[in-house]
Amino acid sequence: MSVNRNLVATLLAAGVALVGAHAAHGAVALEPAPRGPEGLAPGISYQRQVRDEGVVHVVRMRPGPRRTLAPVLTAGRPSARASLTSAVRSRFATGAVGGINGDFFNFGASYPSGLLLLDGALISEPEPSRTALLLSPNGTLLAERLRLDGGWQAEGQESSRAIDGINRPAESGRETLLYTPIFGPTTPTAGSRFEVKVRLDSGAALAANAPQAGTVIARGSGGGTTIGPGQVVITAVGADGPALASELPNGARVTITPTLAGLPPDVLQGIGGGPLLVQGGVAAPDAGEGFSTAQLTSRTARSAVGQQSSGTLLFVMAEGPRTGQRGIDVAEQAQLMRTLGAVTAVAMDAGGSATLALGDQLAAAGSSERSITDALVLSYSGVHFPRLDTGRMTPNSDGVNDVIRTSVRVPTRGVLTVTLTRRRGRAIRITRRLTGPTTRRVILNARRLRMSDGLYTLSAKLKPASGGAASSHSRRLIVDRTLAALSTRRYVRRRGGKPRPKLDIRLRLFRAAHVSVTIRDAAGNRLRTLASGKRLRAGSHTVTWDRTIRRQAAEGTFLIDVEARSSLGRSGLRETVRLTDPRTEDPVP
Repeated sequence: MSVNRNLVATLLAAGVALVGAHAAHGAVALEPAPRGPEGLAPGISYQRQVRDEGVVHVVRMRPGPRRTLAPVLTAGRPSARASLTSAVRSRFATGAVGGINGDFFNFGASYPSGLLLLDGALISEPEPSRTALLLSPNGTLLAERLRLDGGWQAEGQESSRAIDGINRPAESGRETLLYTPIFGPTTPTAGSRFEVKVRLDSGAALAANAPQAGTVIARGSGGGTTIGPGQVVITAVGADGPALASELPNGARVTITPTLAGLPPDVLQGIGGGPLLVQGGVAAPDAGEGFSTAQLTSRTARSAVGQQSSGTLLFVMAEGPRTGQRGIDVAEQAQLMRTLGAVTAVAMDAGGSATLALGDQLAAAGSSERSITDALVLSYSGVHFPRLDTGRMTPNSDGVNDVIRTSVRVPTRGVLTVTLTRRRGRAIRITRRLTGPTTRRVILNARRLRMSDGLYTLSAKLKPASGGAASSHSRRLIVDRTLAALSTRRYVRRRGGKPRPKLDIRLRLFRAAHVSVTIRDAAGNRLRTLASGKRLRAGSHTVTWDRTIRRQAAEGTFLIDVEARSSLGRSGLRETVRLTDPRTEDPVP
């Protein structure tokens, strides 16, 4: 359906400037809540659910060759932290589409509380009393308790000596630690410690359950030893120091065995967490993993990772008090994951760390973001569009969604073709070029593309330059000029010596529609309905509010929501107004 040209001509003749005329009033698009799951990428969907437990965010990822899940260090080191959204954003070029927070961590020194295994490289040791989440090569999630059983043994010695921790500060007055290059440029500095630097023969990263031999190339005390590529540093704290100093002189040969007891063969990815929530399809509300009573029973925001019997992965975050929800405890979290169909599920860190990212935006609107040490990132290796800010373009020259700016992610070099097709209409080619890997901007300008109102499909197809199967992705888009130019005007009239405050809500319709006008508080709670599905003809309209709520004068910040329902569905605009005591306003004649 095309725009009402007679109405446009009438408005222009009346001297109404259409382009950007009401943008200064601050009207924004009012997006209706999706009724079902929303696609993030092919085979990856997101849904916001309102349940008895409160607001719950669920991402589902079906098994498939282009879809992957991997643990990551958010800041690139186990001794530093960064936000989940920044970790996802920095991986856009490799197809990242979202993520969920990972393990608990030491708040002061940032290191993970449990296991971190990245592509076979052992980054931190497991907490043996807690469940770790393992990613098997066939895509199955495993919930296991592991134990570091590693050690070092000097050539010629009959027995090995234990390694107690990896890439973390000392936690006791007597222990032996191992540092790898990913920890940072130098080991921590502290007294009562002796260190030896070892150059590994292979020059490769230290892999779990893969002994590596090397040569001692430097020794020292007090920490601060540099760690270069292909090197590790063994640090003995307190009473462990003399044995290290006597058995590993410069030039000595040593074998390091980073054994993880309980690690299944071929598993190269793992992240700590806990407690176990679901195993064999049965909820485990108390797995007895050494968490405190407060950690298990407090109602707070919580996140978890699970898997259904079909192989579909679940990433679930329940909101907590920070976003106005009551939160859930671990027993409720276990039941939630079972209800969502998980046959295996493990909790991740909770409270302020519990976050779910959709692209580089948080799923929970209005929530703050804490920096974390590790996370799980979901990726799709085919061409795809990120989430559209809006699925409805309203090119009616009011400065709101007149143009849609999005992007398409191209993971590998190839011929990219982007087209826009109207249902039962012609296809408009947006671009066709050899490109990638990159993220290309896509700008949809309805006027330039001569887009009339209706349903469109935005499609991208990538044919790799190196051969292989092409990938494609599409998103639905509606062009709807129905509702435009929301603005407000507040004023006070005198009647019988008393101030009579008013607020005119002005809008424009380009076609007949059923209009609803709602007053909400700043949090979005409905306070009053001024119109409910009232049919209005095309043209300009004014709805007047007497600025009262339950017969009391309204003061403060309010949201004015206008929704228009037409043959093209529902479109809406929102404006924020600040109302003061009407007695302080000058009356109009």
